[in-house]
Order: sequence, then structure tokens, then C-alpha cells
Amino acid sequence: MKRITELFRLFILLTVSSILFSSCGGSTDLTVNSLKAEQLIIDEFGDNLHFTYFTILNSRNVKGSIIQATFTKDPSSMKLQTWMYSQELWIQSDETTLEITGDAKPEDFMLSLEELNIPNIQKMVEEAKAHLKKEKDIDNPFVQVVGISTPDNESKAESTYSIVLEPENGGANFRFKYNLQGDFESMKY
Repeated sequence: MKRITELFRLFILLTVSSILFSSCGGSTDLTVNSLKAEQLIIDEFGDNLHFTYFTILNSRNVKGSIIQATFTKDPSSMKLQTWMYSQELWIQSDETTLEITGDAKPEDFMLSLEELNIPNIQKMVEEAKAHLKKEKDIDNPFVQVVGISTPDNESKAESTYSIVLEPENGGANFRFKYNLQGDFESMKY
């Protein structure tokens, strides 16, 4: 169910961003400037945030990067907001309530901004590109998606980063998986 939700979010994100922002001017690729992505979040919402989902998306049809994040400032409220950033504009796209059973606490399923470790994204993207060069001899891949989400019904420690790279001239996408500490786990295509 969570996979379907993530795919639906990505579909909505691509659709909305293509419609709203396809004719706008460009901005920085935030997958290679993840410190800027983190600062954009802090400037708008502060640094006391707890995330269940965070993605930076690049599209060949949209200039610049898009951030989508689901988070709360108050984990005990279990109320989460989903926000999208593109072309210097934040738009709220959803509001949900976290459902928890048993003795678990909301914080068990959320990553703080520090745990999210956005600055580490650049390092993982560069490692994924180097891995793709070594394994498949592909230079200059396009970074489509970098994201992390907390797993359903599991500890936030089981969260994984996903990086999707596309060859410069198109073709098969390569999906890289990294653990929460930023260590490489797998590559699929």
C-alpha cells in the first residue's frame, strides 16, 4: 500500500509541476546542491521538523529541481503536512494523520532534519554516478530522483535513500539504494 501511495505522490508531483512550472525560468539542481535544499526548508519551516518522506525530483521538462516533503513540527500531534517546492514557491499539497498502534511513539516513524542528513545526498549521488560509470560505463547520467521515506510498520532505522539515474541519452533507469547512514546497498535497472 505504501508503494502505491509513493507512486501516486510521484505521479501527482510530476503532473502538477509540469503544468505549473514548465514555462518558468530555471533554478539550481538541488541534488548536487543539497545544502541549498536543506536551507530552503529551514528558511520556510524552521529546523525542528520530523519527516516521513523527502524527495528531490528533476525532470527534463521542468527547469530546476522540485522538493516534496511530508513532515510535522509536532510529532505528538501525528498531523503531517506535505509541501512541494519549485521555482521559489512552496505549495501545500496534502495533510494526513499518522496512524500508530501499540506502544510505539510517532518519533519512532519519523526522521528529524538531522537524521534525514540532507547534506549527505550530494555524496550519495556522486557515489551512484561513479558506480554507474564503473559497472555500465555510463557517463553524465541525469539525476531524476533522490528520496527517502520511512517504512510502514518498521523502525525509522530501516529507512532507505533511493536515487534514480538515467543515461544522458535516455534508456533504462538505474535505481540505487542506500541505507540511512548513506552506505550503498544495491543497484537495479
